[in-house]
Amino acid sequence: MTLEHALVDIYALLPVPTSTAVAAFFDAFCPNGTSASSDYTLPDVLAAAGLTPASHEPASFYFRPAPDQQFVRAAMVHFCDDGAIVVGLSIAAATPRQTALHAERTLQALADAIGATYGYCLLESLPNTESCVAFQRESRISPPPSLVNGVVFPVPDPDSWLGPTFLAP
Repeated sequence: MTLEHALVDIYALLPVPTSTAVAAFFDAFCPNGTSASSDYTLPDVLAAAGLTPASHEPASFYFRPAPDQQFVRAAMVHFCDDGAIVVGLSIAAATPRQTALHAERTLQALADAIGATYGYCLLESLPNTESCVAFQRESRISPPPSLVNGVVFPVPDPDSWLGPTFLAP
């Protein structure tokens, strides 16, 4: 699979795992989106996000953006084992350079819109949802683009970017 045919998944840790924060994510990145499954709706996910962190069950929810979205192919909400919430966007662009630059801009937009301070990109893969600390660790060791302590680390050479890769701790 080449990057031109792949989706890049961009993940960010919500600073406060609440239904308000999840709603802000959807308002900013997936307005008028629809559930990818008939098993749940956005109100279901918002209700789950309003639970106390100890009552969260690890789970993932996927939504399709409105057809007018240029780059976003899916929006995701992942509940971590410890009650943290990771949100994500799958993006696609025509070239590796466009994808790299859009991934950087999306991480910055996540930081601006929802106050995310940690995030990273993967190539069609799920984020680490073990815990808030584990997600932060992944953000620190992931190659750019990544978001650490509120700072986006850009891809050094977008023209030769092959996509995000995972570095084991």
